[in-house]
Amino acid sequence: MALMDETAASAIISQLVDTMINYANTSWWPSSRSTAKAEAEKLQASLPRIRLVLDAINIKGDRIRQRSPDFDARVWQLRDTLEAADDVLDEIKYYEMEEKVNARDSEVSGPISGCKRKLVDFVKNAFLSDGVLGKLREVVKELEAIASDVDIFLQFANRIYQQLALDNFGKTGSFVTENSVVGREKEKKTIIEWLTTGLDGENEAFLSAFSIFGMGGMGKTTLARLVCKDEGVIEKFDLILWVRVSDNSYIVDTKIITMNILEDITQQTCRLGNLHTLQYSLKEKVASKKFLLVLDDVWRDDTMLKWEEVLAPLRYGERGSKILVTTRMESVAKMFARLMEGENEYLNLDGLEENDFTTLFYRHAFAGTDPNKYQHLHEIGNQIAKKLHACPLAAKIIGGFLNNAINSEFWNKILNEDILNMQVSEDYLMGILKLSYYQLPAHLQLCFRYCSMFPQDYKFQKKELVRMWIGSGLILRYAHASMSPEDVAGNYLDQLTTKSFFHLDYVSSVQCYVIHGLLHDLARSVSVGECLRITSDIAINIPRTIRHLYIEEGDDWTLRQIHNLKKLQTLVINSIDDGWDEKLKFNEILASLKSLRLLKLRNGKYCKVPSTIGELIHLRCLSIDSTWVLGEQLKTLYRLYHLEELIVANYSDMKESEVKGM
Repeated sequence: MALMDETAASAIISQLVDTMINYANTSWWPSSRSTAKAEAEKLQASLPRIRLVLDAINIKGDRIRQRSPDFDARVWQLRDTLEAADDVLDEIKYYEMEEKVNARDSEVSGPISGCKRKLVDFVKNAFLSDGVLGKLREVVKELEAIASDVDIFLQFANRIYQQLALDNFGKTGSFVTENSVVGREKEKKTIIEWLTTGLDGENEAFLSAFSIFGMGGMGKTTLARLVCKDEGVIEKFDLILWVRVSDNSYIVDTKIITMNILEDITQQTCRLGNLHTLQYSLKEKVASKKFLLVLDDVWRDDTMLKWEEVLAPLRYGERGSKILVTTRMESVAKMFARLMEGENEYLNLDGLEENDFTTLFYRHAFAGTDPNKYQHLHEIGNQIAKKLHACPLAAKIIGGFLNNAINSEFWNKILNEDILNMQVSEDYLMGILKLSYYQLPAHLQLCFRYCSMFPQDYKFQKKELVRMWIGSGLILRYAHASMSPEDVAGNYLDQLTTKSFFHLDYVSSVQCYVIHGLLHDLARSVSVGECLRITSDIAINIPRTIRHLYIEEGDDWTLRQIHNLKKLQTLVINSIDDGWDEKLKFNEILASLKSLRLLKLRNGKYCKVPSTIGELIHLRCLSIDSTWVLGEQLKTLYRLYHLEELIVANYSDMKESEVKGM
């Protein structure tokens, strides 16, 4: 679980510093001006150390948390502190807006201006009595404590991570590991034609690239291996080279990649020192030779200058040399097209054709046996196969798992379980999918995890999802001052789509965004303790760390638990059951959700909207359908100064004058 990126954390801390200095110059600050300035400067100096902690968590955190409950607790502590800081800043802004509103009303009212001034004084007293500035100082102290312990924290994290690094999972080479690959004939033909046919003579480019992109587990590396073993391809090129790039996926290290290419050419360990010497040697090795270079598993899409350095000596190869790239992100494919100043030459690798997938699945499920002896298992097997979304890796892993016990009892057990939660899938299939997730920056990870609380195959409209991300506080405004929140959130969605975490679909010609079934399970896996969707057929104890909650059908037990979710930022109640007890005191429950940013109420069966809704001072988005009775509560909404979106669907009693009056 990534927390937030450096930009957002830095923005929050900078806002804290500015706020402390601003209020130190007023009579409101509960200490001397010099003390406030010293505290602000100390916090500013702590920022680089807090960034180190964020980096350790965002890059390595999920993998370490599974091994260490103590580390997990420290992650939640830091997250609580950063969110508390954001809440305090938001609360201060609320009181500032309330003061401006009261001052404006005081100027307009004339005869009752004295009463209004008393109200302004009351707001100031409330500001002090509620301890808002005291909360700010407390948050500052907690951040300073985190910064002071950073060395111990990093030593602890690195020790666990080094143990995890002993696992050599994910290495690949150019040899085909399958005795017989199923399917992909069409895709193989397309790539081979691109490699072996082209313009003649001087019209052919010296160097060009073709990219294969698609979700993890779709067989991109296997397809590239097949292409490299084709006789026509072997005859076409003097050299066929293979470099796995993702072994160094967090950065593009020009020196290491160049060294790896040289080692594949010479089949010897490269001992050359600096980049210039390496590039000169590579230039000599490829000069007057037509080569095919496979760059397997490229992640970074923001490093064009680094890749220019890698490609520079390769451009001295013979005319017609080619580069074949495999990646999980369309954005990487487009980057290589720009590098070559050519057309977008790439192939989106989806799941296998149904017949090919079934063949592959049963090859692993019945390995070492005669499938004809188990005709009675085919119906169960077909149902299991449908859950795997035509993913070749899933077919191999789950098929191999079924091979452990070829009987109807075991296969039915697997059919009725959540396949992706089994240990075998966690180690392999989910491991590969998580690699894609770990490469995302923290802000994209957060937006992706958020979507886990929606049903699988939910079709998001862009405007809807963007507004929810903004409303729930995922888009920090002071971290993106030069762009509107809508533009920032829209850009995030575009990035997640090009990186293959969403795919596009259409409903009645309207473009929608859908998360692939396996990726939805990934989202649920990485959002444990943070995001949750509760369905009507599941009784569950809700973790108190939950930030975003979607209740499909709320019963008494579920709704009572909401009272304990002090950090909740998003609450969607899609329906309440027939056993709804109005004595639940939903007023008090809602009033306890002090950090709530987004509230959606649906299918309320004409229950009253809680009157305490006007106390949710952080609320940005409020959506109520016509099955909830709003009534007099409408008049309390004018106090929600942060509210940006109000949706009251089909509410006939809501007058236009009332809306304007707010």
